[in-house]
Amino acid sequence: MKDYLKLLPVVYLALVMTGCANTDQPDQGQEKLRFIFITTVVNEDFFMPVKKGMEDAALMLNVECSFTGTEGVDVAAQARMVRQAVRGGYDGITLNIIDPVAFDTVVHEAIKAGIPVVAFNVDDHATPNERLSSVSQHLYEAGKKLGREAAKFIPDNSEIMMTMHDQGVSALEDRLHGIQEGLHEPQFL
Repeated sequence: MKDYLKLLPVVYLALVMTGCANTDQPDQGQEKLRFIFITTVVNEDFFMPVKKGMEDAALMLNVECSFTGTEGVDVAAQARMVRQAVRGGYDGITLNIIDPVAFDTVVHEAIKAGIPVVAFNVDDHATPNERLSSVSQHLYEAGKKLGREAAKFIPDNSEIMMTMHDQGVSALEDRLHGIQEGLHEPQFL
């Protein structure tokens, strides 16, 4: 089942693109659809299964997919990559929306150019964004649930240290705030 979940973002984007594709033209001689995944911290081990799933789904669906992103958390560089993808004529963009407002303009530009944008792994649940949809988890709620469950095993008056592996990723901040809130909720048995 986990292997199929890795394919979900590409399959989803391909389905979205199929619905947006111009069906008036004949299939004969058409080029393959081209998609691009733009992520934060591109070489992070976490994204290797996502990249592999993207490659598998691209092969299965006979589309071209590129996986790129920033070396570290760099919202401005990611936004520039979205603009480059629009200029590069990609048929769809999949993006980690790691900031609640930083991608609003470039997502709008892509949508206006007729290029669907789907968020993956991280989405902006708090503010309006024109992306078509998201394949992700609501990390604040997930953190809250984790905090509630962890609180059952933490002795009273314990001190807890929490860290984030990267600054500037709103989803990590959301999850941290959810965990903190969940830890402080009264426990009902």
